Amino acid sequence: HGDPVGTQILKSYFGPKCIEYDLNRAIREGKLTPYYYHPVLVYLEEDELEKYKDLSYKISRECHVNKHGELKITENGKRLLLARARLVAGARQKLTVLREVMKPYVNDSHMLVYCGATKVDTFENDTFDSDEEGERQIVAVSKILGNELGMKVTHFTSSESAAEREMIKRKFADADPYQAIVAIKCLDEGVNIPSIKTAFILASTTNPKEYIQRRGRVLRLAPKKPYAVIY
Repeated sequence: HGDPVGTQILKSYFGPKCIEYDLNRAIREGKLTPYYYHPVLVYLEEDELEKYKDLSYKISRECHVNKHGELKITENGKRLLLARARLVAGARQKLTVLREVMKPYVNDSHMLVYCGATKVDTFENDTFDSDEEGERQIVAVSKILGNELGMKVTHFTSSESAAEREMIKRKFADADPYQAIVAIKCLDEGVNIPSIKTAFILASTTNPKEYIQRRGRVLRLAPKKPYAVIY
């Protein structure tokens, strides 16, 4: 994506796509579950919007056009882009909206809440590994579901061992006791939990591969699952 010359060379070598199998075709052919999609708009709050504008201005100062006419961004600009993306990912209104959207589902089961690897309320010095600034979104979501709404939830992250993950998947499939899994990026690849019926995706992505993986995770065929629902 960041190397158009190299990308073109690869396309010239391998030729056109040999096969394309999209979600619509998979559903038509009975390989995936039909689903309802309910996108929910969330807006930045005033202080978040000011931070977003400030970061956008700083990012614009880090962009330039090289001698080949290509738009380039500095390494500092890339860090600023990451900070802006994290700001959007951790927007406080996502938690407010989730709280309301989840209320009709408090007695339901087989739900997935997909969080971003980000924090809420503050983004200074934000890293994947440090919880010193702000609260991780996954923790905030778990508090809303578990403490406020009284639901039985569990985390599914890179912190759990393989044995723990298998135990979680088994108890989740039986809805005994877990009603919902609150997960982050580790669920993108290589994890199959077909019993998920309803998903709340807080971690939006512009990466086509991740977008399909996250949606496909919810559309696996399972008994007593005529359709899935995605928010």
